[in-house]
Order: sequence, then C-alpha cells, then structure tokens
Amino acid sequence: MDHLLKELSKISLFLTSLILSPHFINSQVIKLDTVTVSSSNIKPSESYQTKELDLNSSNTEKLSDVIKNTTGVYVKDYGAGQLSSLSIRGTSATHTKLIWNGFDITSATLGQSDFSLLPTFLIDQAQINMGHGSLVDGVGGIGGNIQVNNQFEYNKGLHAWLEQTVGSFQFDQTNASIAYSTKTISQKVKFWRQQSANDYPYKDISVFGSPTVRLNHSSFNQLGVQYDGGVKLNGKNEAYGSLQYINSDRELPAVIGAKPSQQTQFDEKIRGFLGFKHLFKSSLLSYKIGSFIDNFLYSDADAGIYAPTKTTSIQNRVDYKYYFNYSSLLTTLNTNHVFASGDGIGDRKQEIYSLGLKWEQEISYFSYDFTFREQFIDGSFSPLVYGIGARYKLPYKTSLRSVASTNVRYPTLNELYWHLGGDENLNKEKSSSFELGVKNNYWKWLAIGVSYYQITVQDWIQWTSNSSGLWSPKNIKEVESTGIEFNMETLNNFKKVKLSNRLGYNFTSTVDLTDEESNSYKKQLIYVPKHKINYQLSVAFKKFQFNYNQTLTSQVFVDETNTVYLPAIYPANLAVNYSYSLKKIKIKTGVSVRNIFDEPYQVVANRPMPGRNLRFTLGLSF
Repeated sequence: MDHLLKELSKISLFLTSLILSPHFINSQVIKLDTVTVSSSNIKPSESYQTKELDLNSSNTEKLSDVIKNTTGVYVKDYGAGQLSSLSIRGTSATHTKLIWNGFDITSATLGQSDFSLLPTFLIDQAQINMGHGSLVDGVGGIGGNIQVNNQFEYNKGLHAWLEQTVGSFQFDQTNASIAYSTKTISQKVKFWRQQSANDYPYKDISVFGSPTVRLNHSSFNQLGVQYDGGVKLNGKNEAYGSLQYINSDRELPAVIGAKPSQQTQFDEKIRGFLGFKHLFKSSLLSYKIGSFIDNFLYSDADAGIYAPTKTTSIQNRVDYKYYFNYSSLLTTLNTNHVFASGDGIGDRKQEIYSLGLKWEQEISYFSYDFTFREQFIDGSFSPLVYGIGARYKLPYKTSLRSVASTNVRYPTLNELYWHLGGDENLNKEKSSSFELGVKNNYWKWLAIGVSYYQITVQDWIQWTSNSSGLWSPKNIKEVESTGIEFNMETLNNFKKVKLSNRLGYNFTSTVDLTDEESNSYKKQLIYVPKHKINYQLSVAFKKFQFNYNQTLTSQVFVDETNTVYLPAIYPANLAVNYSYSLKKIKIKTGVSVRNIFDEPYQVVANRPMPGRNLRFTLGLSF
C-alpha cells in the first residue's frame, strides 16, 4: 500500500516538475504585471474535483435529496424526515465538513451535519469539493466538504415568489420570498415551512407474513427564515450579511420489530454573519465575522431521558488574494471559539486558530496549485497539512489532473469528554491521499470525466462497546479507500426541445487494514456501497419541463465480517412542470412522483423508506 502511494505521488510530483522546469518556463513569454481584479476573474482551481449542485430542479428538496439523486456521494438516510449524513469516497460522516458562506458549521460535539435540515430553498449556490479541495476552508474534511453560499444580487428591482406544495402522508410545504435591489442595495427575505404526518405504509418483516402497517410516531414540523442584505458602498467596497433561523421538531419512530417509540428530537439553529469586501487594483480582501448557535434536545418519555445540548461558535475569517497575470496567492486566517454544554459532556470550550496559504499558477498548457494549512487547537499545533495539484491540457480538449494531499481530523467534544466513555487521550486521525483524473470535452454536446483516488486513514476513531455495554471511542483502525468515479453529460438542442442526460458511476472499495488476524481484515466497511449509479434525464419543450432521476446503489454490509447486508436499491423519481404567464404574474405548476416503482427498501437496517408518493406544486412569481 505504501509503495503504491509513493509511486502515485511520484506521478503528481512529475507533473509539477514539468510545470516548474526552467526549460518550459524560459520558453514562454510571461509578464508578471499586476492585473485589475473583478468578479469575472475569480475562479476556483481545476486540479481537484468539484461538482456544482443543481438546486433549481425542485424547491421541495432538502440538500440531502439533491446530493443523493445527482451525485455519487452515499447518503445514509434514517427514514423520511430523519437524520441524513454523507459518506464521500468511502469515508465516514465525520470526515465531511459543511461550510456555510465560508464558515465551518459542522457540529463540534457530533463532528457531523444533518443534511436533511438544509432546504434548497434557503440556498443560492452549493458545491462539493473532493479531497484536498476542502483545505482552503480548514482541516478535517478528509473526504471533502459541502459548500453552501448565499448570493447578493443588485439592480433586479422588486420580486416576490410564493409556492405551495402538498402531497402524500399529509405533506405540506410553503416557500415564500421577497427581494428588492437597486444598483447599491440588495435585500432578500425567505420563509420556508414543511410538515408531514409521515405515516407511510411499509411491510413489517418482523412478523410472520410481513403484513403492511403504517409508520407511527414519525411526524415532523420544520420552518426556516432567512435574511440576506448587501450594500455597495462604492465601486470597490461592499458590506453584506445573512441571518438564518431553522427550527425542527421531529418524532423518532421505532425500528422494525421494536415497541412503539416515545423519542423526540428538537433542533434549533441560529446562524448569522457580517462581511466586508474591498477590491484593490490587484487584490481582494474580505473579512467576515459569524455567530452560530445550535440547540439540540433529545427526549425519551419511556426511559425518562431529557438531554439538551447547546453549542455556540464565534468565528472570524480573513481572506486576502493577490492576483498576477497568470498566478494568484490566497492567504486565509480562521478563528473559531466554541462553547458547548450538555449533560453528556458538561461545560466545554475549544479554541481553534488556522492559517492557510494557496498558490495557483497557469503557464500555457499547465496549471498547478499548492495549498498549506497549519492549525493551532487548544494550545498545541497540528501537523502541517498540504495539497499539491497539477493540471495539463492535452489535445482534443482533454485535460489531465493529479493531486496529492494530507489531512488530519481532531476528535470531537463527545469523543473526548462524553462522561460514560469519552477518552481525552484519543489521537487525531491522519490521512494521505492521491487522485488522478482525465476529462474530455471535444464535442460541445458531450463531456466525459474519469478519476481514480486512494485515501489512507490512520488512527480511525470508532465507537465500540465493552463487556458492560458501555460505548467508547478508540483509535483502532487503519482504513484504505480506493475508487473510480465516472461522469458523462450530454446536452442536445433539437429546435424547440432541449435534452440533457447525466450519468455517473462510482466504485468504492473501503477496507479495514488494522489486524490481519481479525475477521474484518480487508473487509468492506459497513454502510459503504461498492457501486453507485446515478442517472438524470431533463427534457424542456416549450413551457414544459420533464425531469427523471434514478439511482442504483449496491448492497451495503451492516456487520464488520461482511456476512449481513442490506440488498441493492434502485429508487427513481419523476417530475413534470408547466410554466406560463398571466399578465405580470408567472405561474408554475408541477407534479412529482417519488419512488415511482414503489420499491420497498431500507438505507439503514430496520428503518423503512416510503413507497410511491405524490406531490403537487403551485408557484406564483410577481
């Protein structure tokens, strides 16, 4: 394994050496004069893989639904309306960072995020950054990170939107927004509410004959309000900010075969930031300060459990990027002051300071980037982590890219201080990774990309139970994840018909290399599918829009010896929308069918997902 990683790293260094070779540089005429900076020349690196998420297909979606249906990322759903966590490239949910407008809002206690609590209606732009692409925002995103951003639009006038959706199982959602902007002022308010009895039928496999019963104690009631505002002070200065409030009250149903549940979960999230941006002639400076409050309450009336947890985070972020004609240097400073309290961990504080540097340069057919980041957490320095990427343009609109990087993840507050098993002596997880990809866009209507990656994680933290039944985290694993990602997209215009096809295939092998004598040695980790295929078809004809998506996910093992598994699943969704205008009012109507084949399936063992269900939408734009 180490030999293979070293050989692959040599390829990355070879590409980089070509870029930096004196012969190549001397053969070019390069002027390093300063340039005038504008939003048009601010673009992300292309050495690492990113994927923009399409948030416009349906405003009734949660972010977890979009990721599940349109990417190769594995989404672990505990049921409709319940917890949704992500596994990027075979890593765990704690290896995925959630970045909101440049701030890390991943839970400091759990180390992961519930992506079912992010409605797409409250998000303007989202993307997935794989591997070392996450280092720009901090450490810990060994698999990658999810970036969600609010956008501030100017000179758009007055605009309002009202949308109502109803559906099966008493589903009811309202989206409303009003925005007003001039050349110098941007104002936008959004309101989102969603509720459902969520009492869908399923087959109770714990009873002889598998009778059909309805899920009970599973309703949810959620709402969100968001304000975005910006002011252009002049041509070079802009002040902006956002305030978001999300409230979620959920009943937690029992697993199949268990007695009825009385468990509930309440989440309250308050997020806000203020930012300032200044454009110099050759550089861009931005400063943001944000405050984030996360209230969590789990209760179980039968067990007499009432467990509140509150986490407050105050963060600062400074970005300074200097541009040359063919290169740029980004310096990023992050601070994070965390205050957490709860019955399980007591009162805790955490101080995190992080400094990052990223250099990018483009020289004719080559481009490359270096990313370095150092973190100071609770009085000690972390190991310096880095990412090295290179991109080479080949003939026939083909590009080759190569990436090598390292990363670390520190234990969460629960892993360190949980009073029934936390371990303050846990080691941080350390990773090294390599990636090689090729992309071709020779024909304008066809784009194809293939990537290979390898990730090694040492001191992988896992919660295990002892003879007394108590659970505690331990550094017990060395894990290696290798995989192949294939993506193909076609775009065709036939007179009045626009046709789009997207196909993705992901192969993921994530195995345990800890102990050659154990029954789990070189076995696939639990809840990591080896194969996932996702397909999306979009057809636009006049005022009609037709969307179809389907995923096929191979079996996932639910035990470490790979003897018990959940079978492969293939859910599909269909949506048809019709838009027209009535004077100054734009009207959108739509119907969607989810799980159109009425497939009975589970993503998490003994937690059934809903069968075929309908939703009807009516939207008005003023």
